[in-house]
Amino acid sequence: MIRMHVKTVNNMPLVNAAVKEMTAHQLKMVGIFIQREAKVSMKAGGRIQVGKKSMMGIPSTPPDPPHVQTGNLRASINVALEKRGRGQSIVVGPTYQAWYGHIHELGVGLYPIRAFMIPALVKAIAALPGIFKKVDLSMTTAGKAANMKGLYKSYGRTAP
Repeated sequence: MIRMHVKTVNNMPLVNAAVKEMTAHQLKMVGIFIQREAKVSMKAGGRIQVGKKSMMGIPSTPPDPPHVQTGNLRASINVALEKRGRGQSIVVGPTYQAWYGHIHELGVGLYPIRAFMIPALVKAIAALPGIFKKVDLSMTTAGKAANMKGLYKSYGRTAP
């Protein structure tokens, strides 16, 4: 007769916490990627000297991203992690300091579309598999706690 004792432990709260923590980090990475792509897409427009006055530079050709005139729009593009209920999301875009950002992005009235955020998002979507491929739950606080409790030791390996 063979006797076997089995002890099961529910570590799902730790695993869920590790996934949530890592997802927040990966979302921030995606936001930073989008922010960088949007800023890089804006090229210097230069300034035109007319007499003693320095005028605004040459505008970009629609639908290309806007040229940099003062640098305010490019400097105002920020990333924020937003938590809603159980979910998380990122918000990337210009702040109210560059109120004209949405005019460039969507085109309003006589102003043509000079999108800079949508192309950055499209590039980020293509990069998503690479960003999330690097997920390592053992590097999170909850993943380390799970390792200390022996969650992965029973399988003879470390956290994925």
